[in-house]
Amino acid sequence: MGALLVVVVVAFVLGFAGSMPVAGPIAVMVVTRGAEGRFRDALRLAFGASAAEAIWAFLAFWGFATFATKYPVVLPISRGITALVLLVVGASFLRWKPKAKGDLPARAHREGSPLVLGFGMAVLNPTLVVTWSAVTTALYSLEVVELNGWLALPFGIAAGSGVITWFVVLVGLMRRYGKRFPAKAMMWTVRGMGLLLVLVAVWAGVGLVRKLTSGGA
Repeated sequence: MGALLVVVVVAFVLGFAGSMPVAGPIAVMVVTRGAEGRFRDALRLAFGASAAEAIWAFLAFWGFATFATKYPVVLPISRGITALVLLVVGASFLRWKPKAKGDLPARAHREGSPLVLGFGMAVLNPTLVVTWSAVTTALYSLEVVELNGWLALPFGIAAGSGVITWFVVLVGLMRRYGKRFPAKAMMWTVRGMGLLLVLVAVWAGVGLVRKLTSGGA
């Protein structure tokens, strides 16, 4: 039960926080529709994307838990990868700032269903595979919880729930504030997340060095 709770909380929080920087194609499209007052379409697009991201999170966790954990050498390697990935992502979050309205792409004249569009764009986005593989690697390398294949389903569901929760909050803020959308507040929230990731990266790096110097893995 403890492992389930940890996995669900981690997946939800990272799904929520990882969707905050408005830089990816899905986030930009959601913001564009919100700026146009098309809040329902924005939410449908976000729901489609979150469903696809839940699938990628599930597959990444299940694959790692099923195969990678059988090989002891994976642990020290995963610790090094985790420290590096968290440091790079955290540094990018620290430099993040909102896009100006003029930087947002113009809406195409013809569109299909926002739900299908969001799902299609996310399910074909290779960076999501890398992202959730890195999250799973971090869980394993930091030894937060023992990975088991059965945890992949709640992990995927929680990850997708975190993603859609952020977009619901974002669209709600845009609906409420309109042109007075508190972009600075979001910027400092994202940068705060970046600082937290950098600190975790340093902690993971120190743990790796200690393990190597002590002769353990």
